[in-house]
Amino acid sequence: MLFELEPSVNPNKTKSKREVSAEKRKTKRLAKATQALVDAIPSIEKGESIHYVSMGEWSTHDLIAHLLKFTGPAHLYACTWSITEHPIRQLVRMGSAGELISINMLMDWRTKVRCPEALQLARANFAEIKVANCHAKVSVLQNDDWKISIVGSANYTNNPRIEAGVIVDDEQIAAFHKEWISAEMAGANPFENER
Repeated sequence: MLFELEPSVNPNKTKSKREVSAEKRKTKRLAKATQALVDAIPSIEKGESIHYVSMGEWSTHDLIAHLLKFTGPAHLYACTWSITEHPIRQLVRMGSAGELISINMLMDWRTKVRCPEALQLARANFAEIKVANCHAKVSVLQNDDWKISIVGSANYTNNPRIEAGVIVDDEQIAAFHKEWISAEMAGANPFENER
C-alpha cells in the first residue's frame, strides 16, 4: 500500500521556484514490508522520491533490475559493506544483457575475507572496483534521462531482515554520490578535506 504525502503549504506565503518544484515531486511511503517489489514500486516518475521498507522480500540487486525497466540502460556506481556471489552474478547478467552500461563498485575490505569468490568475480567483470573501509550502502543509476540514487540500509546480499531506504531521481543528489564514490575509488580521498 502506498501513501501520497501532501506538501505543507502556507497560503499567505509566496512560493519560491524551489518550493514550487518540490511540490511537483511526489513522495511515496510503503506501508507494508512484505510486498513484492513490483507491487511496492510499480513505477517511478521523474523527480520522484520513494521511501521503502522490505522484510527481505527483495534485495538491492533486485531493486536495480526493477528500476532499469523504467530507466533503460544505465551506468551503476555503488558502494556496499557486504556483497555475495549471487548479486554479482545478477549484475554481470544485467551488464551482458546491455541493461547496465558499466558497473563501478566500492566494497568494504572485509569482502576479501567474507566472500573472496565474489570479489574475484567482480574484478573480472566490473568496469571498476575498489576495496576500502566502507559501511555505506549507496547506488546511483545514471543515463542521459535519469539520475537515480538509492540510499538505504541494504547491502548487495539476500537478507531476510527489515531493510529501508530512499530512491530519489535528482541530478544533484546523484552527482554528489557519484562524485564521492568515484573519488574514493580513484584514491583521491574525498574525505580528507572534510575533517
